[in-house]
Amino acid sequence: MNSQINPDIAAIPFSRWGSYLAISQLAGEKHARTGLPAGLWLRSVHGAAASEVMLLELIANGAPVAGEVSRTASVLTLHHRHGRVEICLPTAHTVRLRVRGVTLRLTARPFRNHVAIPEPGGHWIFNMAANYRSYRLVPLAGTFTVDAPWQGQQCTHMIAELTPAGNAAAELAIEELSWARPAQDHSGNFDVLAQNVQAEFDAFCRPFLRCAAPLRDAAAAAAYLDWSSVVHPLGNLKRPAMLMSKNWMTNVWAWDHAFNAWAVALTDRDLAWDQFMIMFDHQDENGQIPDYINDVRLLTCFVKPPIHGWILTRMMELTGSLPPERLAQAYDVLSQWTDWWFTYRNPDRDGLPVYWHGNDSGWDNCTVFAVPLPLKAADLAAFLVVQMDALADFAAKLGRPAESANWRRRADATLQALITTLWDGTKFRCLSTITRKAAAPSDSVFGCLPIILGQRLPIEIRKALVTEIKRHLTAWGPATEHPSSPVYEPDGYWRGPIWAPSTMILVDGLRAAGETELARDIAGRFCKLCVKSGFAENFDALTGAPLRDRGYTWTSSVFLVLANRYLTA
Repeated sequence: MNSQINPDIAAIPFSRWGSYLAISQLAGEKHARTGLPAGLWLRSVHGAAASEVMLLELIANGAPVAGEVSRTASVLTLHHRHGRVEICLPTAHTVRLRVRGVTLRLTARPFRNHVAIPEPGGHWIFNMAANYRSYRLVPLAGTFTVDAPWQGQQCTHMIAELTPAGNAAAELAIEELSWARPAQDHSGNFDVLAQNVQAEFDAFCRPFLRCAAPLRDAAAAAAYLDWSSVVHPLGNLKRPAMLMSKNWMTNVWAWDHAFNAWAVALTDRDLAWDQFMIMFDHQDENGQIPDYINDVRLLTCFVKPPIHGWILTRMMELTGSLPPERLAQAYDVLSQWTDWWFTYRNPDRDGLPVYWHGNDSGWDNCTVFAVPLPLKAADLAAFLVVQMDALADFAAKLGRPAESANWRRRADATLQALITTLWDGTKFRCLSTITRKAAAPSDSVFGCLPIILGQRLPIEIRKALVTEIKRHLTAWGPATEHPSSPVYEPDGYWRGPIWAPSTMILVDGLRAAGETELARDIAGRFCKLCVKSGFAENFDALTGAPLRDRGYTWTSSVFLVLANRYLTA
């Protein structure tokens, strides 16, 4: 399986399971925003830290030269006609570099208080407060030099160079340090270390390659993105955590994580459970969970939609019923999360909770939110009905029949309120609680999300939603705002582009509604889109071009679920 994963380092960083280190191509928007030199950078994805650590350059005949990048899951290689640099992350905290035929130059990110400290044995510490970390450079072979003039408060620059002696390879280890500690043992052979990393990835990836042959290369790349985006527990992250990206969306958001859990359930039940539960580690006494977390930061000003009961049900279809202790834990946290919506986001006490902002829905700037808030949203009620149905099933399995019956009654009442209040005879509306009016103009597919209820909906409503979903389809899938809408924007976030979560909700809902052929058709369109354009945060609905963060895990995760479950049945 030692295959090319993705030659475009600008889209998907090179990293590994557990690591907060990544190697990325700094270019385009991010290059302009940082003001740092474009090029290949060793980066940190710790939550509150500056990302860029060191610029990596090939030096031939005394001058920087461009290198072509190739990669496997375990080794990133920069090729030049004079030589090459190979890079591996044998552990979460270590980078190993092997250099032949050229000099490798490492230029640390300039910042106040940054300092280079020599150690016995030729080691150097680059102490970099902006990254909240220090980095020990340990030369293993070749000639190693450091240029770091001290100017009283900081080094004016910090540049290290590693040069091979003749035809022999030069080698260097870089250790990420959060506390001072002795240098580690770096006697391991580079090739053996790389083979071990490759074996780790292969074991993770193998179950995802059961999809159709034309999708397997993309499935391997998707699996790599998911695997390499996991970081080890630290700070707010109480479990191994799959970040949304190691580009710049370096958080765990409170609905993204559930799609990732669903995909990982195909290969690692324990990791899937950790991804599902990670936000509930911060659930407060009232039942709210944060909007996002990373190892350093946590935001509670927004929330995300309660899709968790739906996704946990789908996960259990892959893994079988949860062990009793996990089922009881899931039941408790989902009960509190559900009650929170009806207690703290139900100002009219009419049984239809509201969103305070588009961010709460996950559809941040969707056109339906162009009305005074709060907003009664049909998707929110639908997700809660599905979640209460799941809770009724969980309660029954846990031997709590009275609680099960209560959840059934509450689900039925919410469904009735949804239809009575928000169905206008042709479509679901999203209503301002202030004006009792819907946004105009808005031609968003957002109103079709209640299809997640499947056959819980009356047949005439299902038919109308199916018609509307078809109307939003492009060659690549459902546009979030119809392309003919006066407020459509090709790169307008939720005002036009295709997204993985909305596609997944519609596909699963259509299948639950009995529309299996349409569900399969949309799944196929989205998977072809990912084969064409990778795993971007979102995509131009008409051209399929990748937009925004181009290495986003819920996109790779949805692709893996669709390719392995919805296009194989």
